[in-house]
Amino acid sequence: METIRCTWCNSENFRKVGFRKSVDYRKQIYKCNNCKKKFSGKYESIYAEPHKPTERKTYPQNWPAYNTAQCQEKIMFLQILSELTGKIETDRNEVGRPKKEFSDLAFACCLKVYSGFSGRRLTSELELSRSQGYIEELPHFNTVLNTFNQKEITPALQNILRLTSFPLREVESNFAADSTGFSTSMFSRWVDKRFGKDKTERIWVKAHAMCGVKTNVISSIEITEGTAGDSPYFIPLLHSTS
Repeated sequence: METIRCTWCNSENFRKVGFRKSVDYRKQIYKCNNCKKKFSGKYESIYAEPHKPTERKTYPQNWPAYNTAQCQEKIMFLQILSELTGKIETDRNEVGRPKKEFSDLAFACCLKVYSGFSGRRLTSELELSRSQGYIEELPHFNTVLNTFNQKEITPALQNILRLTSFPLREVESNFAADSTGFSTSMFSRWVDKRFGKDKTERIWVKAHAMCGVKTNVISSIEITEGTAGDSPYFIPLLHSTS
């Protein structure tokens, strides 16, 4: 057996003080009682037997179908979105100035989120969509932004979400509930009474969703304030999914 000595003063008077660990190995750390310095031994495996790394499970990929889907994604998205928003029916009060078609506004809202463009940059995308017959009228960018704050848009978007999950009813049988937060561009302020300083906090909302464990399709969703708990929305999400 190899004799262990201090690498600094060559003394055999030391004590063990811990380990330095890596993924599969560890190294004993010692502290010399004479020079009060630490030194380490050799790496040794943390397993009693030689460790065999687990084989990584791989899944086959249909690359021709994947490439086609990636290359045609936006075209298919616009076609499906136009079909879904065309099924929206709302009873809106028509008193006052003529309003834009709600289906066109819902289409514009979904396209804005999908593209990530600002309201002004979205205008060119909507112009192209109108030329291809996906929408009838070109809404102003302020009209699109104001639509996000309308109460009528929430049930319409939830209905679109449910329609997109219908084709997978024969595939999905197990579902899981979870939530995630989304921050906004607005801030709330309050005065800290203890320190007497102004503090700011970004306002955020929470999305409670029920999704399939096989395809990750979202079957139902509820949007609440950021401080809302998950448990009160489990039963409504479950009933909507069933």
